[in-house]
Amino acid sequence: MPNNNTILTVKNLSKSFLKKNEKNSGFFHQLQKICSQPKENEIIWALNDVSFELEKGEILGIIGKNGAGKSTLLKVLSEITAPTSGIIEYEGQLTSIIDIGTGFHPDLSGRENVSLVSSLLNVSKKEIKERYHDIVTFSGLEDYMEMPVKQYSSGMYLRLAFSIAFHTDIDILLLDEVLAVGDVDFRRKCNIKIKELSSRGTAIILVSHNLEPLIEYATRCILLENGKIEGTGIPLDIIEKYLEKTASKPDSKVGEKPVTVIDIKPITYLFDFNNLKTTLIKIDHIELNSDNKDSEAPIYNKNEIAINLSFHKLLSKDSIEINWYLMNMNNQRVFMDSYVLRPDYITNDLPIGKYRTKCIIPKNLLSRGIYTLGLVISKNTVMVIEEIPNVVRFKISLDPDNKFEKEISTLISPQLEWEFEKHLD
Repeated sequence: MPNNNTILTVKNLSKSFLKKNEKNSGFFHQLQKICSQPKENEIIWALNDVSFELEKGEILGIIGKNGAGKSTLLKVLSEITAPTSGIIEYEGQLTSIIDIGTGFHPDLSGRENVSLVSSLLNVSKKEIKERYHDIVTFSGLEDYMEMPVKQYSSGMYLRLAFSIAFHTDIDILLLDEVLAVGDVDFRRKCNIKIKELSSRGTAIILVSHNLEPLIEYATRCILLENGKIEGTGIPLDIIEKYLEKTASKPDSKVGEKPVTVIDIKPITYLFDFNNLKTTLIKIDHIELNSDNKDSEAPIYNKNEIAINLSFHKLLSKDSIEINWYLMNMNNQRVFMDSYVLRPDYITNDLPIGKYRTKCIIPKNLLSRGIYTLGLVISKNTVMVIEEIPNVVRFKISLDPDNKFEKEISTLISPQLEWEFEKHLD
């Protein structure tokens, strides 16, 4: 290991699969095989020269499109499947929750599987007995522990797997798309446990398509594409790189060398309004800026954000309404607003001419994260002329002056009005 704090080292890891030919034994298919030249190198590289290190207490996020190699990486690290080449070195006890029922015997009861899986993780019989009550209580499966686990739902499987892992002395924990399991209360308990494990030195690798938790948990992120590392760095930067690629270049190829993502612009314009096809309005200009006056500077929660839109109304009569909505990284609508939504709004027949709107997103509202502005153009409050879901993307960065921000993850982060005083009897 390179230093005392490194607990996992991966060097030049690769995993290949043979591409399966179509199952066809017909005469013409066999004739074609005989007459054609045999194809060589019909190999799919699920992982291709992947190298990284993991430190004690670190939470490493892995993101990428379907088929990027994320689950394969965890299966190779878990020794569920063997690598084609490369080196994996780690210290201590490694366990994973990456497949429904992995490590469970389907015909054994929940109680028996607790003993089986715990013993495989080198937990003594005495310790299993001491921890059993806590494991069952955490899982919420008190009424199902004598039932064969083959009768469990997928959520029950994962609840029990989580509970065993969280109550075992593990050094490295691998999690694949499992943070959404269970109800709100169980997810809350899992969130607390993950932070607790990290604080006491357990290293965690977390694969998730749900991007919000990666900002909350991960100290570092890796972007995989076609089995290669496309970028590594701060979660917000890597997630923005991922969103950029999925939005604009879904079929792009990965370069030969890994790229460390740095200096991501805080504002990116996504839509060319020359492509807007409507006879009623022509948009001339859009500009998004924050009150720090520097378009290249990071935007923080404490900054006010202005959305300026200039347009020409091409036809007489009818009102025109500009509506903005904001989507977060998980495609959840954070808010939608327009002047048309005010109770005193009155539709007016607007003449041909140039108009401008300005919308202010107040400071101390949005949490750190990456957001996309969508635009809805309507007329007379009832008819939608056009909807553009991806107009501008911007990033709210982690404020270096706010020491509590990294520990809190919420959809929005308003600063509410508070009163605090000593109560006088």
